[in-house]
Amino acid sequence: MHHPHPDFRSNILIIIIVVLLLLFCNTMVSAADISLGISGTINDWKLATGQDNTNEALSLTVVADTQPWYIKVRDALDDEKPGTSAGHMAEWYGSSYVTSPHVLSNPMNIAAASGTGYTAGSAISLSGSYQQIATGTTIPSPSVTIPIIITQPVVIADTNLTAGHVYRIVTTFSGGFT
Repeated sequence: MHHPHPDFRSNILIIIIVVLLLLFCNTMVSAADISLGISGTINDWKLATGQDNTNEALSLTVVADTQPWYIKVRDALDDEKPGTSAGHMAEWYGSSYVTSPHVLSNPMNIAAASGTGYTAGSAISLSGSYQQIATGTTIPSPSVTIPIIITQPVVIADTNLTAGHVYRIVTTFSGGFT
């Protein structure tokens, strides 16, 4: 009777142990998860010349399974918005940005209001790049709500648009872990 080579059995055993160890490690380590929800809307915001025009109608709900986490924001540069207008509200008519739109002189400023379970950063001048506005210091149980403060300075040089035309901007909020 022929017996398998002893090294062959030990190689199979080592392979099985390595596979089991990999399976065990993969079940123990899971990716961190964060989700954001937004509530509130800003429609027909009347901007006044010579003022900062503050709006606090929006808030983010954060659900995260670990900490520290962060919230960042940027101009989405949506619907073929000109890249040169990043961070600034640009002229919109009907369903698109107009060709060569009027753009407000100052970028929009966004900040997280102070609260429990996170540290609010300073207000940021919106741009096309993500910038951090809050850092989570605890694991939300079950969630934390962050009021968002939006400020849009308007100066005398900013164009008053014709009827039906509006200034528009879309922002993207993102969450992650440090």
